[in-house]
Amino acid sequence: IIVHALDESARTFYTRLGFAQSPLEPYTLMLPLGKQN
Repeated sequence: IIVHALDESARTFYTRLGFAQSPLEPYTLMLPLGKQN
């Protein structure tokens, strides 16, 4: 799963849910499918 955070607050929200920041784009975050609830 890939999301594009609109701002720092959204990025923090997704990080708390287990998303990892993309090494190329700081506001693109990824969640491996094995981590889904």
